[in-house]
Amino acid sequence: MIFMKAMKNKIFRAALLFVFVFQIEAENQPEGDWFSADTLSSVVKLSSIVQVFKVEGLPDNYKFHMKGENPDFGDAVVLDETVSLEHVGTGVVVNKTGLILSNAHVTRAYSFPEIFSIPGPENRVQTGPNGKPVKYVRVNPFPDYMFVGVTDKDRIESGDDSQRLKYLAYVLADDPDYENYVRDRAVLQILATVNPDKNGNPVVGQKVSNLNLPFANLGNPFKMSFVDRKVRAIGFPGTGDPNRSARTSGELLGYQNDSYSDVLHTSYISGGNSGGGLFHKDYLIGINTWDKLENRSRPLAVAQPITYWYDMLFKVAWLYPKVDVPNVDLSWLEDDPSNDAYKREVQAFFSLVSESNKNEPVTRGTLYVHRVDTEISDVFTYLDLAAELNAAWNVVQYLQYYSVDEVVEKMGFSREFVGNFQGISKKQQIRDMVKPLRRPFFDEWYNGTFYCKSIRISDSEGKTAVSVPKNSKVHVTYVTEDGKRSTTFTLTTGDNYVQGPFTVSVVP
Repeated sequence: MIFMKAMKNKIFRAALLFVFVFQIEAENQPEGDWFSADTLSSVVKLSSIVQVFKVEGLPDNYKFHMKGENPDFGDAVVLDETVSLEHVGTGVVVNKTGLILSNAHVTRAYSFPEIFSIPGPENRVQTGPNGKPVKYVRVNPFPDYMFVGVTDKDRIESGDDSQRLKYLAYVLADDPDYENYVRDRAVLQILATVNPDKNGNPVVGQKVSNLNLPFANLGNPFKMSFVDRKVRAIGFPGTGDPNRSARTSGELLGYQNDSYSDVLHTSYISGGNSGGGLFHKDYLIGINTWDKLENRSRPLAVAQPITYWYDMLFKVAWLYPKVDVPNVDLSWLEDDPSNDAYKREVQAFFSLVSESNKNEPVTRGTLYVHRVDTEISDVFTYLDLAAELNAAWNVVQYLQYYSVDEVVEKMGFSREFVGNFQGISKKQQIRDMVKPLRRPFFDEWYNGTFYCKSIRISDSEGKTAVSVPKNSKVHVTYVTEDGKRSTTFTLTTGDNYVQGPFTVSVVP
């Protein structure tokens, strides 16, 4: 725990001091489709610190919580504690001052504490010295930070392409509901240097300034020729040599369908490749996010086009004015062949202030954007039902491969809840299980027609950004943390990509 406290203090001292200066330098497109040293070194390995507590006598209904700076296990006994650096995924540096693009499922891999058991000999319940059951509690003490391993350009040019732990990065923005929505994005910023101790765990050093890192140049993912369609993927899949990136070649196959713009390609990726780069002629055109598990006759991978990060980069520029972001060419959205809604949205910037004091920012609460024909009560009803339905659908899918008892063990739901979904194979079959008054909300969940976005306010200046449909009228509702009071106003948007900033006076 002493190591963790010292590290925590260093991290937050570094976080308070960073200032960034950035100027993009354009480079000519290289000939051929091989990676340059700049591109290779722009792809970085992302890891998280993980604490695992071995605890005897933890109650079955225990909910993880902290007491001061330490976990509170009540009367349970901590038998052992380990700290390790766990490889989670990959990222791509996109400017010389250390801005990184990755996936939200990488930055949030250990966001929530996990409580689990490890069976003893002959699959018996493991017990401690006092004869009570033993459980393990896994925690990420710094969920907003990641550790960055880099491959230095000068070492690449001398023939050494191994990565080394070097930096600490802060998660500026990511998608909190990436499992339920199309986007799976994250943006990080390098803050400080890091050196591994004798056990390989990171020790935070000095804040960084005037970085001049190699970075990937962004390219239009929708202007590729189907004659010259070779693409290459770089990432750290966690297989083979864990200290070297894997580089695979493939071909562009096209895009997901008329509704989504996800890039389909045949470069092989797996596991830790998430957040890594998909390149065409040394230009970053997408971030590899997952592979297609249902098709194993040939590699089939999905990369999210670089344009998906545009609104998030605008949000970062608004929330962190000292952080520079790459220039964005909005004309690339016009080349997108899909009907994806993100092409029809604009970014609305908000500053929330107290109704009684315009100079006092409101820094807590949630901002909801929803259709003008819905009330905030409708939004809450829908969100509650959507959470239940998403959980139910996950159970249905697991039941196709596992028994009821196995699903209970894997997902943590009650046996009664899981048993309700035996024999169900389609979403529509769940409809009859929903109360009649909530079935209209089910239909909107099923058809994807209920429009609602929620943005939690956690900025010290009361600033946030929301993607909203262009040339439309929507309701924007502020809700306090206790959910008891709200202020609703109507927002009419134009077609400019950036709307506002709007000053919203609310009851804090």
